[in-house]
Amino acid sequence: MQICDHETVEHVNKLYEEHTGRLCPSDGQSETQEEGNLNNFLKSLKDKYALWYNMIKPIPYIRDKIFCVDDIYVESGLELVHQPTSFKHDSQSFEESDLVSLKSFRDIFDSDIIPSNRILLEGDPGYGKSTLTFQAAYDWCLGNVASPLKNFAVFILLPLGLLGNISSIFEAIRVVLMPPESPLTHDDIQKILRNSLSVVIVLDGYDEYQDKNSVIKTDIMKILAGEMFVNVKVVVSTRSSSLPKYLHPTTVTIRLTGFDEKSREEYIQRTVTGGDQEASRRITNALNSNPILNDICQVPMFCVLFAHVANDQKGVIEFSSVTSFFKYVIDCFYSHRKKKDLKEPIHQSIREYSKLNRLAFDGLTGKTQMIAWPKHNFIDSVGKDCYEELSYIGIIIVDEAHEIINEPKEYHIHHIKRSESVRFYHKLFAEWYAAMYLSSYAGSFWPFWLKYNLNKINPVDLQFVFRFACGLNKKASSRIIKYLKSVEGGASFASLCLLEQPDDPEEVLKTVRGLCSDGMIIRSSDSRLLQRSNIQLLDIASRKKIQVPFLQLDHSFKVAHQKDVTLESGLSLPVLLSIEKLVFTTQAEHEISQENMLGVVRYGQQCLQLKTIAFHGKFALPLSLTGETLISNMNSRSITVFWQLSEYVFQLDISSGKWRLSSTDSLTSGIVDPEEDVEMLRRVCSGGMALRQTDSRLLQRAKIQILEIASRRRMLLETQIVCRRISAPLAFPILLAMSPIPPPSFVIVAPKYANLSHSCNSF
Repeated sequence: MQICDHETVEHVNKLYEEHTGRLCPSDGQSETQEEGNLNNFLKSLKDKYALWYNMIKPIPYIRDKIFCVDDIYVESGLELVHQPTSFKHDSQSFEESDLVSLKSFRDIFDSDIIPSNRILLEGDPGYGKSTLTFQAAYDWCLGNVASPLKNFAVFILLPLGLLGNISSIFEAIRVVLMPPESPLTHDDIQKILRNSLSVVIVLDGYDEYQDKNSVIKTDIMKILAGEMFVNVKVVVSTRSSSLPKYLHPTTVTIRLTGFDEKSREEYIQRTVTGGDQEASRRITNALNSNPILNDICQVPMFCVLFAHVANDQKGVIEFSSVTSFFKYVIDCFYSHRKKKDLKEPIHQSIREYSKLNRLAFDGLTGKTQMIAWPKHNFIDSVGKDCYEELSYIGIIIVDEAHEIINEPKEYHIHHIKRSESVRFYHKLFAEWYAAMYLSSYAGSFWPFWLKYNLNKINPVDLQFVFRFACGLNKKASSRIIKYLKSVEGGASFASLCLLEQPDDPEEVLKTVRGLCSDGMIIRSSDSRLLQRSNIQLLDIASRKKIQVPFLQLDHSFKVAHQKDVTLESGLSLPVLLSIEKLVFTTQAEHEISQENMLGVVRYGQQCLQLKTIAFHGKFALPLSLTGETLISNMNSRSITVFWQLSEYVFQLDISSGKWRLSSTDSLTSGIVDPEEDVEMLRRVCSGGMALRQTDSRLLQRAKIQILEIASRRRMLLETQIVCRRISAPLAFPILLAMSPIPPPSFVIVAPKYANLSHSCNSF
């Protein structure tokens, strides 16, 4: 046998460790030393995380209000956007109607619910991605018995924006998470991670990762691609507009969808009013009475800002637009500073920083979006006065970043450069200052300049640049809205921008009327921004009693409840008081459960002008509903429910919960005959009924439904029912009225494996 040299063995061991995540046999280090290193490592991690999660400032200018994350964290919406096929049937934790919903952030770390070791957590700015990671760190540090994180020996939380150009994850952990005096080396950390039985790594802020576009493949990129730590659970968070390109095929994608009404109320009571019911009601009522605020406060950060500002104001809370609300927030930053600093005159106005505005605009609209700058570059660009003022009041934050000057084979502490970078407290503030730049020039510059710069702004990622700019300058608003209307699919978003100029409410209502008077379609192919724009238009139409002939949800319906309808995008459709017809369409087979169907009925009852609900396309609805349950949900008024299945149209009989055959004329006109069209039913059944293997599942379902209707009508079928090689798992209902003629009037030609049952009392 040939004996490998030491270098070859070391190389093989390294490859084994990288691809399995497991440590090769010990190199001789004593057990006592290894245990000491592990204890030191875990203590340092917990100390660092405690520093982070105990210093949460919901409002940066209120520096005396510092919270532990566990005192303010509220569960927000989590949607399973993408799940690899191999995992779809492994977990039994989701009910049928909740296939793409998570009940808690803890589900992300529960392998019984999400068995994949690669999870992408995406969300728009302000949706609480970092707060979620801090809450996870809190759970792990305290060994929360209700959390699956208690089962992990090691929890690594790395804010990627702090890594600089550090390419090694072991060095990144040492530099960012260990104290400067820690004796642990790069190799020590590597051994600890690879020798631990259960590790979870959370990489927060991929969108802020400096090396995401680097030609050199860093450890972070290898981990995301599944080339390192294959057996380690890895969660990476990022903005929806900055998704990693190269992900392992088993990656599960989860989207943060923001606060619903329950989450907002919980946050207000727990964190803002301290359980003061009267104060909570005042804030909640102000929120719900304004459709614009109600919409944007689905974004957790906006909800947090509004709730704290409204609580401090104590009086009547009225904001006519997103711009007026955010301008008030900016004013609060300055006014709070003036109250604290007696040296500053209270009447001092907010300064205009044109260089800052330009820097923010160029940073957001460049080929590579930039929302953080080296401190010295930032000061050189905007001036020292601007830097000192904004950092003092909390609009900009200074972070410490880490960079390796020269990366030798062996790392040493003196090769690490600690530098300071400057960023806005949140990206929304960057959008505000960028909008200041756009609004100041959009009203005066030539159309060519304007179109060139507007083309650089992606409304999906930077919607508030447009909305703020329209609210800040009326002349700029008219030009921006004209541009948006010329862009495909931009009309609805243009209307949101128009709402930022509240001086002419009649013009706003005229626009809403024009966009809603012919009905509204919300498609699955629409961007979340376009869907959100249309939902807000419908909400305004509802509140202003503008009639909407129909609302069509095309491939976009997910689940219905009494107070809202949830779309596949995760957005919610509130109760709409002015729609007359609600239409669901799909070209992909979509099974609707009993509970979901009843949810549609309950929702329809709340929409006071709704007369008709219709399902078109490939919906597979329940063959019947419980009559008593249905009547109890429709006791206030009757709504006609249609189901178009293949070439047949069925209408729901409210009294029995059964379907009956209807005409296509009634579907289009909405006029329903008191009695079922018996002649049409007789005509459909007169030629017999053939169920073939080549029939689609939905066509088979339609034919069985017709047979069941004929049975209830005691209609004699005088010809054959032929079942040819049916293998789909469909069951016949009891057929009471089949003509009692001898075989072969009922013929079954089916393979042995067919799952087919029949019961015909007239046989």
